[in-house]
Amino acid sequence: MLQSLKSYGQYKSELRFQNDNDVYLLINQDQYYTNGLSLSYLHAWNRDNRKQLVELQVGQQIYNGVELSANGELRSDMPFTGYLYGSIAWTRFIQHNKLLRVGVEMAQIGDKSYGQEAQEYFHKALNFYAVQGWENRLSNAFGADLQVSFQQQLLEQLSKKYSLTFSAAARLGMHHTDLELALPFRWGRIHTFRESVSTNGHLGKAESSDSRGEFFGFYRPAVHWQGYNATMQGGLFAKDAVGEQYQPKPFFFSHELGLKLQKKHWNLAFSYQFNSRISESAIYRHQYGKLIAGYLF
Repeated sequence: MLQSLKSYGQYKSELRFQNDNDVYLLINQDQYYTNGLSLSYLHAWNRDNRKQLVELQVGQQIYNGVELSANGELRSDMPFTGYLYGSIAWTRFIQHNKLLRVGVEMAQIGDKSYGQEAQEYFHKALNFYAVQGWENRLSNAFGADLQVSFQQQLLEQLSKKYSLTFSAAARLGMHHTDLELALPFRWGRIHTFRESVSTNGHLGKAESSDSRGEFFGFYRPAVHWQGYNATMQGGLFAKDAVGEQYQPKPFFFSHELGLKLQKKHWNLAFSYQFNSRISESAIYRHQYGKLIAGYLF
């Protein structure tokens, strides 16, 4: 028991902030998934020599459409809505190169998600332009989704410079039914799968591990299947006159490219996400930036 306690490092918890926003593109747009704010608490422990983590998260996402003019009428190619949510997830590392994550997320869309109020407040505070189009918003709907994901390192790490992983994630519920398959590749100063910030394995890391931290680039290509998306279609059991006008594309592709740094108390990351068209009605492909700042303790 004492040996088990001694073998694990002092940083077992993390408080993490994340902001997703297309303002990081520096092109002055509010389009599709335009802003996301989240705050997470993560904690790791070791049981039967297998690392486990719990993650609690609260956040808000904001979705906008692009206004169009047809036959003298204004409409948007996607609906407007907020997505206010809370989630809990549990992760278990299996052997040294696999992990399983299971979670539940509960969320509110529509007026009660306060997406319009949040967007108008930040635009006014930052002296941005006034956003138009919220009259084309989704109705209120509350729902829950089950989340399951699995990761496995594909190639045994030949050095501390390169790593390739297979990732599969699925959601099933009242707001989302979808599947994602990805092949994250990272290069630079990296730790093993079980102890890397890329898998949240940096929490509860063995004291005998490399103490220099991690600094690496990553590229994450993925293919997505969408069965249902409430941020486009409205609540699953709600008759939403706005949501009935929109349908998600069954398949779309995404590419994420960025940098991660984890050193002592700090976990920092920045990346760009590039998506192909995610809706049958969307005029444009979509892209945005992601900023992460975490403090370990």
